Amino acid sequence: MNRRAFLATLGAAASVPTDLGRRPAVAQPAPTILPWADIEPLPPGTRARYTDLSGITGEIVPNEEFFVLDHSGVPSLPPADFRLEVGRRGEAPHRTLTPAALRALPRANRVVTFECCGNGGVGMHGLLGAARWEGTPL
Repeated sequence: MNRRAFLATLGAAASVPTDLGRRPAVAQPAPTILPWADIEPLPPGTRARYTDLSGITGEIVPNEEFFVLDHSGVPSLPPADFRLEVGRRGEAPHRTLTPAALRALPRANRVVTFECCGNGGVGMHGLLGAARWEGTPL
């Protein structure tokens, strides 16, 4: 059941009088579409690729089939300029790592499932998948 059907059902249930023997039924206005229920699922400029779950045959979703959803683009940052600061907000970084320093740290390999919090919303299906991720646990 989608949000629109749920709201229509909820509205219909709320309008049924419980004391039918005491008062005549009142005609209810026709349901209207709530403006927020018809928002375009993806704002202009949003890049998206949905996972076609019907074509996935194993536990791992191949990279070319894995969902992609970004609302603000992918930053362009030369690796030589990249720095990862590890620490607490409002304090000086505990440690600053370059790409070379990250690659030198011990690695882990895990199968992890990701699901977008918008999955199942208006026009949003297939925003989930499992992948094998490898890198340095932070």
